[in-house]
Amino acid sequence: MPSTSSAGDGVRLPRAMFSRLGPTPAGRKTAAGGLLLLAASIACGVIDPAAPATIPLPSPTPGLATPSSIEPAAGICGEAEGSVVTIALHPDVPDPRCAIVRPEQVLEILNDRDAPRQVSIGPFQFEVPAGSSYRVDRAFGSYLAPGVHLVQVQPCCGPELWLKAP
Repeated sequence: MPSTSSAGDGVRLPRAMFSRLGPTPAGRKTAAGGLLLLAASIACGVIDPAAPATIPLPSPTPGLATPSSIEPAAGICGEAEGSVVTIALHPDVPDPRCAIVRPEQVLEILNDRDAPRQVSIGPFQFEVPAGSSYRVDRAFGSYLAPGVHLVQVQPCCGPELWLKAP
């Protein structure tokens, strides 16, 4: 239970509100004025306590998976060359961790672990047996909207694919 201090008239406020002002009449008036200003701002709609603090994602495109973000969390994302983008699932981290892909490319997952892995991306969910690979034979642009998509890998560690608009 946090310590409290009496602000008069039976109101008890957290002691932290008095740390700079002290429990003096001037301090109490200042704290009460601040609380009144905050309550009035919320009531008048000047401050929206429920306003989101995140950047909005693009609107969903019918038939395409919505990206999880606008930019990758991995920081550095390399361009994937060729028609097939190959991701190797290592025990601790995928290789690469992030890849910039084009709409006409397809995905191949290599599982170099000694156990099967459950993988999902967009509308696809599949198992990649230990020591083998699985290819999604549909182009990224046919099922992913532009943006960053996380390849979900169970039990751990999937890469990000950044589909850039053509």
